[in-house]
Amino acid sequence: MQWNFHVTLNEGGSSPGVVIFYDADPDTQGPGSILGTGSYPVETWFEVEFIADLDNLIARLTIDGVLIATTPYTGNQLGAINFYSNEGGGESNRYYIDDAVFETTVLGVDDFNINAISAYPNPVQNELTIATQQRIVERVTFYDVLGKQILQVQPQRANPSIDTSALPSGIYLAQVVIDGATKTLKIIK
Repeated sequence: MQWNFHVTLNEGGSSPGVVIFYDADPDTQGPGSILGTGSYPVETWFEVEFIADLDNLIARLTIDGVLIATTPYTGNQLGAINFYSNEGGGESNRYYIDDAVFETTVLGVDDFNINAISAYPNPVQNELTIATQQRIVERVTFYDVLGKQILQVQPQRANPSIDTSALPSGIYLAQVVIDGATKTLKIIK
């Protein structure tokens, strides 16, 4: 996973504190371009809110309700958030975290279940059908047992039939992407 953003809080030890919101340098994964700056009170509680909205593909940082920056978010996941006490100058650095909150959208009962898809016939000869509960298949990628990509198709329709006649006999993993969700199926030819 690559870093998408960096946030420094009071790197120079000033009062009021200074926050700088950076994108990540694609080569070094360190801080890149400055996306926004702001301030916060020192020696008192303040709220930091970082939102990575994977549905709308934006990221937003606020300090005590004041917007620091909103920027496009090109990642498809958020795996970790790191906090650093970085005052500099040999000072005693410390901070306290209270009420860390992580929120995610809960699927409703009527929402699509990626685990309900299947493929037939299996073993396959010349044509494999992906049964998808009428959901649109964005992409199907076939990998051999060594992990090498053998075939990729983008059917962009529900319940597609995929031509497998060019695949040699063997065992494959078919990675199916529907509505941004992924399921891997074992396929035998």
